[in-house]
Amino acid sequence: MSHEKTWYRPPSLGPYPDEEEPLEAYLARLKDEEEEERQASNLVDDDGDEFYIPEGFDEDEDDFDDFDDDDDDNDNDNENDMEAAENDQLANVITNGSNGGSNGETPRTTENHSELERDAQHVSGPLEIGGSQGKSGEDDGGEEDSIAIAQERARMAALEEKREASRNAYLSKQRHLFSKDFTDMLDEKGIQPCSQWVNWIPKLEFDERFARVDVEDRARIFNEYRISLIGNEREMRKDRAKRSLRLLRRLRKGAPALVKSMQSACSSVAEQARFATARDILQRAVRPQPESEGLEPTTTLDEVGLTQARRALQALSVLVPADNKKVIATFLRNL
Repeated sequence: MSHEKTWYRPPSLGPYPDEEEPLEAYLARLKDEEEEERQASNLVDDDGDEFYIPEGFDEDEDDFDDFDDDDDDNDNDNENDMEAAENDQLANVITNGSNGGSNGETPRTTENHSELERDAQHVSGPLEIGGSQGKSGEDDGGEEDSIAIAQERARMAALEEKREASRNAYLSKQRHLFSKDFTDMLDEKGIQPCSQWVNWIPKLEFDERFARVDVEDRARIFNEYRISLIGNEREMRKDRAKRSLRLLRRLRKGAPALVKSMQSACSSVAEQARFATARDILQRAVRPQPESEGLEPTTTLDEVGLTQARRALQALSVLVPADNKKVIATFLRNL
């Protein structure tokens, strides 16, 4: 019985190498077996990069429900551990970049970080594509329903807008009618331009037209009516001034003709009066002769009457116009 020493060999290293198998072939075979185990456990992607496996994940378990149903505290602890690990990696990158740059060593933390990001994009890409492909059928089937719903919503919005517009128009018309009735009431009550709203409230509050108008519109309508009265009074004053000005202009324009007509009328009256005065003087100067038997009455001037007639003509020579002088001369010649 031979007593040979046997050394403990961990199962992960595989069986003992055969004496006939070369060492290089044995190492290559071990490397291939490890690669197959890693790919079988889905820990390596197509590019050969390792996925990030959080702590507490059991590779040998097929049921992942226990890991998915962990408490929130464990999740928060895992996230904190991940952040701490990333911070440590960044610190190592900074220290290795400053110290190990001269030795030719390059930090691998940033490379692993970029590889992790690339792997995450690589994994999320097919998932999004698959999800869009899975939902395409539902989108095609629900597209018509969405269009119908949008059309119905647009129709309801248009109807609501139309109703709102008609309601606003009716309220505006009603408010206008009530305001007109309130203005008529103020006109009937005899509001003056200098009236105050506070003094007129007790006199108007028992009228039915007063209650129809809103509280905030009563004082406004009252002030507008009072201002309109002031404006109407100003317009009346302006109209009276304009009428007076037009009359004055007509008088100025027709004054010369009026003065001329008045002068001619006065002169004609004066001439007539003067002519009558001269005729009376001449008639008094003439003394009629008594009628003779068988003879017509005759009129003669004695010396006294002729002298009086001459004096009268001399006195009237300046005042009597030429035509009247001519008449008087003709009258004297006919004496």
